[in-house]
Formats: sequence, C-alpha cells, structure tokens
Amino acid sequence: MKYFLLATSCLLFLLFGCSTPPVQVELTDVQARYRPDDQKPTLPKLTAGSQISDFINYAILNNPKIEASFYEWKMAVQEIAVAKSLPYPQLTLSAEVKRVVTTLLVGFMQTIPGPGKLSLQAELYSIEAQQKRYLFEDEILNTVFKVYETYYESILVNRKTRLVNELIGLVETQEASLQAGLGAGLNSAEELIMVRVEKERLRKELADLDDACSLLSSCWYRVLGVHFSCKDFCTTILPAIKMPLAEQTLPAESDLDKMVANNVRLKALVEEIKHAQTLIQVAHKENLSDVTVGYGVDARSGYRMSAPSLGITLPLWRKRISAQIAGARAHQKHAEALLSAEQIELAVLFAEKSYLWRQLQRETNLVRDELVPLAEVKAKSLEAAYKSGRVRLSDWVKARNELIELQIQLVTAITMKETVYYEISLVLQSHWPEEATKIFTADLPAVVPTLRVGTQAGTSLPLQDKQDKQSTPEKERK
Repeated sequence: MKYFLLATSCLLFLLFGCSTPPVQVELTDVQARYRPDDQKPTLPKLTAGSQISDFINYAILNNPKIEASFYEWKMAVQEIAVAKSLPYPQLTLSAEVKRVVTTLLVGFMQTIPGPGKLSLQAELYSIEAQQKRYLFEDEILNTVFKVYETYYESILVNRKTRLVNELIGLVETQEASLQAGLGAGLNSAEELIMVRVEKERLRKELADLDDACSLLSSCWYRVLGVHFSCKDFCTTILPAIKMPLAEQTLPAESDLDKMVANNVRLKALVEEIKHAQTLIQVAHKENLSDVTVGYGVDARSGYRMSAPSLGITLPLWRKRISAQIAGARAHQKHAEALLSAEQIELAVLFAEKSYLWRQLQRETNLVRDELVPLAEVKAKSLEAAYKSGRVRLSDWVKARNELIELQIQLVTAITMKETVYYEISLVLQSHWPEEATKIFTADLPAVVPTLRVGTQAGTSLPLQDKQDKQSTPEKERK
C-alpha cells in the first residue's frame, strides 16, 4: 500500500505541482508599493505649498475606488491557484454485513480531471486577472484626470473671484463719482441706475463663485478619497491653489492604431475576447473523461486485504456540451462587438476632444496675443485722458471692465484647454504620469512632454494684477 500511495503522490505532484504564475509575482511587486501588508502607506502631507504631484500621489494612495479595483484584481489572481488545484480527496469507509460485519474497508479516493482541464481553468482565471489589472490601471488614470480637472476648476474659480472683485471695485468707484455729479446736474439718474444694476449683477456672480467653492470642496473630498467627517480638510487646501498655470501642447500623436494599442479599457476588452476563446476550449474539454482512483484496506483482516478501485466519468450529454460551446462562441462575438464599438467611440471622442482643444487654443491665442494687448493700450490711453480731464470716468471704467472681461475669458479658455488636454492624454491615450508609474514595475507609456505655448514653461499667465500697484485716477484727482 505504501508504494501505491508514494507512486500516486509523485504522479500528482508532477502533473499538478504548483508554480508561482507571473501575474502573482507582479501583484506582489505592486502590493509592496501600493498596499504593503494590506495597509495604506504614509500619505503625503497636503499643505498650503503642495504641488499638483502631491495631490496626485495622495489620490492614488487614498482613493477608495482605486483600492477596490486593486483588491478585485487581487481576488482574481488568488483564484488562479484555486483553479489549478485538484479536487479534495475523499476518505471512504465501507462494510460488508452478513449478520455480522465481515469486511470493513477503509481507504481514500481522488478525482483527477481530464488532460488539460486544470491548465485551461487556470488560464481562464489568469486572463480574468489580467483584465482586472487593466481596469485597476483605468481607475488610476481616471482618478488622476479628476485631480487635474478639479485642480484647474479651483484655479478658474480663484482667478475669476479675484477679477470679479476688481470689477466690483471699479463699478463702486464709478457709482460714487456718478452720485457726486448727480446733485450738480453733471450726470443723469439713468446712468446711476445702470451702474447699480451692473454692481448687483457682479455681486450675484461673486456669490455664485463663493458657492462654487463649496462644490469644489466636495469634489476634492471625492477625488482624494477623504471622508466627509474631515470638515476642515479642504478648507486649508482650496486657498492654496495659487500656482502658475502652465500650458501643455497637444501631442502630435495622430496614429489611432498606437492610441488603440495603449488604451487600457480596450486592452481589458481584448482580454474579454481571450476569456471567451478559452471558454470554448474548456467546453471542448468536457468531452474528456475524469478519472477517479481509490485504494482501500480491510481493517477486519489486519490490513492484509486491499481493494484498489478505478472509475471514469462518461460525458454522454452531448447537447449540454454543444450548448456550452455555443454559449462561449456567443460570448466571444459579444466581446468582439463591444471592442469594435469601443474603438469607434474612442476614435470619435479623440476627434471631438482634439477639435475642442484646437478651438480653445485659437481662442487663447486670439485673446492673449491680440485682444488683451489692445484692451490694455485702450485702458491706459483712457486713463491718461481721464487724468487730464478729456474724458469722463465712465469711459475709463468701461475700458477697464472690457480688459478684465477679456482676462476672465482668457483664464477660462486656458483652464478648459488644459482639462481637455489631460482627458486626451490620460483617459484616451492612457499616458501614465510619473506619480502613477512608481506603482508598477512594468514599462508603461510615459506622459507626453509638457511644453509651454507662447511663454516659458512654469511661468504664470499675464493675468496678475498690474493695476493693484496703481491707485485709481479718481483718488489721484482728489
């Protein structure tokens, strides 16, 4: 008996011995960086001087959606070892009774699946694990994009708030001048009413911007994965977003084939097709019989009598196997149709976003290079004319209002353009930022070079308050 058991154990080890799959090694490397010992690593401290990279690192390590995707990938990887394992052996006990117990057989039985069945099951779960990995990457890229989107929205709200406050100051100056000239008959009541209406409109816009700050706080909570109970978390962050707004150029990558090859959602759909193809092979393997071997000894005879056994399954239900094959083929066609539809949608979305980026780029160049300089010249000319008494205050204020409105239009166009750029780069082309590549050991497509359009990289927009250092002409005249 001992020789039989030894031979059976050696055979099972050779046929079904466990080896660590590459996906398990990759998971271990990623977990060592992302969730060492299933615990969050030390999060970067977000302060008033935090860079955008600190926000990205914090979001990647703390966002619960990314964490859920990671553990979903981990679950799929662990299923590979389960799929490669043999069924549990059975301990058997049988007796032959003729008035008394004449035979008492004690033994075990082991079912061995047909050739190739376990390896195909393991391959099935390996494909599923790879698909979950791509979805994990997709969640990271979407989260990084949301960080950029929220970041630029915060910049836009802060810049617009400053410019609207400046507009309100100019309108109040004009209102005071009209109020003083109304009693002397130099101004009409209609002009004063129009100025007050404009002031109330600007105050309403300022209230909307203040309310938008509350909405942005909620967006920061969501993208950074901060619990809502931390009420003071974003209060210290939003005022800190005063960094220079650098512009990126749209990558010259117009090769749709390369973009399709890099997109992680398309990679996940390709894995879905492989999964369906493997299901077809698994269904064909149902035609092979499983073998059950057993061995028992008679306890009543002092273990001198043995009873080996052998059994096989009979795959007689051909309709069942045919239905499994047909279902797997339908699954493959479904996955191929989804992949084709997603590729078409990706191409259309890339064309739409590229068009929007070019449109915003043209608007940015027009406003910054043409309209703003002309408006500055006009405002300075009317300021000098007002100081010399050749024009009224309302003419100068109107020119200053036009300049500030153009500055608001410029910062709006730039922030929208940058958001579209990162949507193309991260969501569509799956270019990885440096903060995310640190998690993976594999070579990933790097983010495209960030280039400055029109000025040097890292410099701020020409939207700073040049007028803050100047006093209003009304005060100088007084």
